[in-house]
Amino acid sequence: MKPDDPRPYLLKARLLREYVSEQDNTRENVKPQIDPILKVLEAARVKADDILAKDPESTAGYLYRGWTRMFQGQLYELAFEHWSAGRAAKAGKSDLDKVLAAD
Repeated sequence: MKPDDPRPYLLKARLLREYVSEQDNTRENVKPQIDPILKVLEAARVKADDILAKDPESTAGYLYRGWTRMFQGQLYELAFEHWSAGRAAKAGKSDLDKVLAAD
């Protein structure tokens, strides 16, 4: 993989997600657990944005950025940040719709 590839960040975030408690899901308990994952996902989003800056039609760039945003939406929802979750999911869907349209 190239150094500017977002996939290692997405994989790391997915692995970290396994340790987030869904049983004891109060905002006070979940928020500290998801903050490190959101930082990893932000790094993935930056890498995906870099791909799109080089090639605005890159299907891979939209796929990785959409995947990242949908993942962020899931984490925001776990932390009861409904507004942020909705915005992230909407942005992710927009990116993923571009991937499907190109396919």
